[in-house]
Amino acid sequence: MAAAVVVAARVGGAPVAEEAPHSASEPKEWSVTQVFAVDPTDPQRVVGRWGLVPQWGRTAALQCEAGAVGDAAELVRRLEAAATVLDRDLVARVPVNSADLCAAMAAAGWRGGGGRVDWTWSVERLPHEPARPDLQWKSLGRAGLEAAAQILRAAVPFDPLGPRTGTPREWMRAWMDDPSLQGGLQVGFVADVPAVLTGVQVNPSTGWGRVPYMAVAPSMWGNGLGTAAMLRAFVLLRARGATTWNGGCAEENQRFLRVVERWGVVPALHSQEWIFFPCSGSSS
Repeated sequence: MAAAVVVAARVGGAPVAEEAPHSASEPKEWSVTQVFAVDPTDPQRVVGRWGLVPQWGRTAALQCEAGAVGDAAELVRRLEAAATVLDRDLVARVPVNSADLCAAMAAAGWRGGGGRVDWTWSVERLPHEPARPDLQWKSLGRAGLEAAAQILRAAVPFDPLGPRTGTPREWMRAWMDDPSLQGGLQVGFVADVPAVLTGVQVNPSTGWGRVPYMAVAPSMWGNGLGTAAMLRAFVLLRARGATTWNGGCAEENQRFLRVVERWGVVPALHSQEWIFFPCSGSSS
């Protein structure tokens, strides 16, 4: 028997009491939250857990944070139904040791992607931003949309996990447009030239925070601006009351993985991405 799927806000343990279990094909709302698989014979026992996070365009990331049990093929069908109802493509991040779920996704026609490393870490334990006089930060409102778009147009083509369709304005709207979150984007300037983009989102009710996207103009690579963007994001997370940072990157991004390792942050999950396209109909 497959695990049932419920939506709740608590990380780990039992689902919150006011959230009655319901089918993944009947979601209550579209929101950044936790999606739990529970034992069908004991709805208070969580056997699988995902984080459901909007990405660019009509894509959502479904990050498997704890292994599912039961009929993997049925669970995949439930996830596909949820994606269709939510009108979103899914990028599912499945633990590398969940062979049954990976096999079921492959059999159902999901496209296998690359490996990924994710972190869940206390914001208070993250490093603080050092002074950097050559880098001036401005809010998106002060910097102007075109400054951010200029960075994205140059940087996104080099990102293997970045958006492939749409415009910078649409990408930024998709990253930031969630009613359960508060946040904003900032642009960093070097000698008055737009050089780096970063931003945060925080759920004020749970303290959960993330960096939806960051980008460095290719002409500015090699100046430590990627690290500076993350450190600036940590400043923004603290300012908005975040207590937990959830982040990740592709396994091939060894440079950033080494930076995070130097910060003392321990990976919470090693996963493989599997992609389902009910909206775009694409498998490329």
